[in-house]
Amino acid sequence: MYILALDTTSNSLSVALNKNDKTIYEVTIAPNSSQSEILIPEIEKILTKHKISYQDLSLIAATNGPGSFTGSRIGLTTARTIRLATNIPLILLNCCQVIAFKHQEQLQPNKTIFVTLDARANEIFYATYKSFEEINQTTILPKITTIQNIQDFAPKEDFFLCGSATSLISPVLKPGNFQVSQENDVIEAKTLANMAFEMHKQNYQTTNLDPIYLRSPRITQRKK
Repeated sequence: MYILALDTTSNSLSVALNKNDKTIYEVTIAPNSSQSEILIPEIEKILTKHKISYQDLSLIAATNGPGSFTGSRIGLTTARTIRLATNIPLILLNCCQVIAFKHQEQLQPNKTIFVTLDARANEIFYATYKSFEEINQTTILPKITTIQNIQDFAPKEDFFLCGSATSLISPVLKPGNFQVSQENDVIEAKTLANMAFEMHKQNYQTTNLDPIYLRSPRITQRKK
């Protein structure tokens, strides 16, 4: 089965094409122009390169946030449009889930995964996962807090810290009770595709197609 996965929740754009659990193509672009201008052309370039059409896809996977308000909306709108046009199943996963899935081997008895994402403006998106089941379900939703207050929401001991905000909050947390990811924990569409494949095998279906917005969009007045 072919899986098309995409993420636009940050300033970069990540798209991957999987055949079952194997990634056959992936690309990450830091666009100079709007993601809305390059996303569809990039998808169609990938499909053309591998001589497949939208109808040859078996599954679409996308992130629904949290992240950039505009970026999340662009990716989710694109995924929903493809789904409506083709009737192909769509699996939506939040960004914290995808990072936790990437590091799920760190889960051990009495050890949790604490995902933190840079939300900009001195804020952090975060989520805690204590089991494989919690990672693979949508019952654990990310939340938002400030860098100064993140200590109040971190696990008390023995946890694995990962995500794009790791370097920002490590100095704020109590030293000695956590391990830190050494990877560049950006959202990768290939990880999203692998996770969606595993969930599809378990007959998981996304029922809520809404984005995860944890704060209102920042709207500035036009300069006169």
